[in-house]
Amino acid sequence: MEQLRQLEGMIFRNAPSAPDGKSDAEAAATPSVDQTALLHDLAHLGPKNSATMFQAFSAIASGQPMNDKESLLEHGVNMLQSLPGNSGLGARVAGGFIKTLWQDLPHPAATVTGPTTKYRRHDGGNNNLWSPEMGKAGSPYGRSVPPLKPKGPNLPDVELVFEYLLKRKGEFRKHPSGLNRLFFSFATVVIHEIFQTAREDQWKNETSSYVDLSTLYGNTAKEQQRVRTYQNGLIYPDSIASERIMLMPPGVIAVVVMFSRNHNQICESLLSFNEHGKYGKWDKLSKEKQKW
Repeated sequence: MEQLRQLEGMIFRNAPSAPDGKSDAEAAATPSVDQTALLHDLAHLGPKNSATMFQAFSAIASGQPMNDKESLLEHGVNMLQSLPGNSGLGARVAGGFIKTLWQDLPHPAATVTGPTTKYRRHDGGNNNLWSPEMGKAGSPYGRSVPPLKPKGPNLPDVELVFEYLLKRKGEFRKHPSGLNRLFFSFATVVIHEIFQTAREDQWKNETSSYVDLSTLYGNTAKEQQRVRTYQNGLIYPDSIASERIMLMPPGVIAVVVMFSRNHNQICESLLSFNEHGKYGKWDKLSKEKQKW
């Protein structure tokens, strides 16, 4: 009977929609797990997560833009983390969220032919093969919303801004989703990834518009030479191309250093595996191939 049930499940299961033709379980190479029932999960959500579910349904049903100040996304992620790994509700919510994001994105051809499009350029060019120059370093800032309120000549004192808007009042309060300082250090890295106004031209962005770790690798060939050893794809230990990052708090620098160390770890792993003999011996490569 068990074999008949398995055969029936294989016949009537939905066809996979992934490009490789594999189901989620096959792609993960892990056996399927019996999931909890939807009603069971709803009954054991607890008051906080139940309120999050109600808030989410209300926001979706209204069709209005979500208010970031209500932290709906953060509460939703926290709810998913609190559910057990075999939660049917968690699988449906996470799957629906990822599917919505996937369907909202345009899907042109994966790539194009030719050596000039094989890699992105150091300035961020070729990140988008259909618009190679879009978002590269040195491009002017784009404006999607017209300016409505001109800035006055008298800006507030930075200490007053801190005292009235940023200074903590009262005892420490944990973030509702359990985020810690390291998250905001990572956010600082992201900000420096996509914004770097030129000193001589306030309308020009000297970094690319992509989160491509340009703070680590650099936006120009000269900056890349600071970090790259041009030896087996490695970079100098704990090296960082961005000079601005070195002026940030220690937590920000620590995040970039972790990315730097991870780069070398990945290079050493790829070289040790050398799948299909893709990488030749370093001393036998030409100078041009060593750089690529």
